Formats: sequence, structure tokens, C-alpha cells
Amino acid sequence: APRHARAGSSRCGTTRAPHGRAPPPGPEPRLRGPGARRPPQAARLPHQSLQWRFQTFVGDMAEHHPISALFSQSRESLGLEDRRERFEGKEDYSSMRGRLRKKVEARPAPKESDRFLKLMRDRGGGNVALAWRRYFDADGDGELTFREFCEALTQLRYKGDVTALWSELGGGESNTLTLGALDPEHAAILDYFGAWCAATNGGPLEVFKEIDDDESDSLTADEFAAGLRGLGFFDAESLTEKPVGLEDEAAVLRNLFPLLDQNGHGCITASQLLFLEKDTPKKAQLSRQLARIAAHGAAAAPEPLSNSAQ
Repeated sequence: APRHARAGSSRCGTTRAPHGRAPPPGPEPRLRGPGARRPPQAARLPHQSLQWRFQTFVGDMAEHHPISALFSQSRESLGLEDRRERFEGKEDYSSMRGRLRKKVEARPAPKESDRFLKLMRDRGGGNVALAWRRYFDADGDGELTFREFCEALTQLRYKGDVTALWSELGGGESNTLTLGALDPEHAAILDYFGAWCAATNGGPLEVFKEIDDDESDSLTADEFAAGLRGLGFFDAESLTEKPVGLEDEAAVLRNLFPLLDQNGHGCITASQLLFLEKDTPKKAQLSRQLARIAAHGAAAAPEPLSNSAQ
């Protein structure tokens, strides 16, 4: 038979009686003798000692914190009668209505512009200028008339007082609305970059062609930062003239590049820089040139001759 099947043994190593009988009981534990040491018991304080401590504690509390002073005040001094009457509805209707009206009038009224700017931040990922570039300044002229403003609000499904919003944003004074009225910090960044492009290479499209050395007609974030570095955009002499947000390459990629990447595709094209051109006739000519390139290729870039010159 296997070893574990023998009588008096088991797999666990404990003995057991053969034929299923229980093993004999072991010896009972011996009790301690009368001389054995017992564990010490906790010392108990006398009942009078506890009572004396409680009375002392109550006396100190009454001396330093007189509770009886609360009950010595009248209900009128505590304002309980007034509160009870208001709670039970004993206040007359006209008084209650006047009190509630004053309470409502004391609250600051929400401005229409606050709701609008919150919507712009939501649509622009926290950036008002980015939402302006995507939804409002479609033609890239940097200004909005009231009609263009209403059309953009309709596209955004804005529900509110449009006339009050236009007035709060300052459109009623000049009959136009610019990015500077909504986001002056990012507007200053775009204005500075456009002026730098004009002073460095003659304009934003000239800067784009200078950076686009592989002629891919697009610039990634790394290519854009490297191109600006090569053109001296990050020179120490010009740091004092730059607005906040253009200190280094990381700041440019965080604050400027998303505004140029209008569609959020991760790269910028020449047409997305055209809005920075301030020369109106030149801007119109470049716009027609970019349209011909998009339709017929780079060979159609030159301006065709007019009918009178052919």
C-alpha cells in the first residue's frame, strides 16, 4: 500500500487512528498553582477622585466660558422673533416682495460678453484668438462688420442678445470689431510677427518661401521654429521689443504657431499667412496667385496679362 495510506499516517503528516477511529485525547493542560504569578491588573482610581475631577472640569468651564450668558439674552436681541416671523409667513406680502426685489437687484447681472468669451474659449481650446481665426475672420482682413459678426454667431449657434453683445465688445463705437477687443495679448503677438515679416523679408509670404526650402508648400512646427531661428527671429537684440509669449522657440510654438495653423492640421501653408499682409493691393494680388496655384499648379502662379495688353 502507498505510504500515505498506511494506518496511523496521513498526507499532512499528522497521525490518525486506523479504521476511522479518532485518536485518543491528549493530556489536559495543567492549571496554575496558588503561588503562580498572575498578570497585573490596571490600577483603578477611587470613585471620589473621578467625581472630584469632573466637578473641577465643570467649574473651570463655567468660569472661562459662561454658558449662562447665552440664556440671559432676550429673543429680540438674538433676532429670533424676526426669523420666526419670516419662517412662519407672518411677514406681509408687500414687505416680502420688496425685500426679495432688493436682494435680486443686488446681484451682479451677467454680461453678454462673458457668455460670448466663454463660448470662444470652448471653441478655441481655451484660446479666444484661435476661435476668432477659425470662425470669425474668414476673409483675413482682421475686422468684422456687424453683418459678418451676426453670420459668424449664427454658425456658432449663439443664443443671446446680439445687439447688447456688439455694444459691450465696442463694435458700436467704430462699427467694426477686431481681435484686439477680444484678446489683446494674442492680437499683439500676431501684429508683431506680421511687422517682423515685413521688415525682414518684405512680407509673410516671402518669409514662408524662405523657410520652405524643400518646396513642400507647408511648414511643420519644427520647420517653422528652425526657419525663424535661421532668420534671426530669436536674436537677443530684439527680445525687448517682443510681446510676452515670443521669448523662445517653445513659447512661439505654444502661442504663435496654433494661430497660424488655422485648421489645426499641424502644419501651416502660405494662404494661412496671407492675413498678416498689410498692403491691400499686394494682398489681393497674392490671393489671386494662390488661387491659381491651387487650381492649376505652380506653373500658373504668374499674373496673366490683361485683355488690352494681349
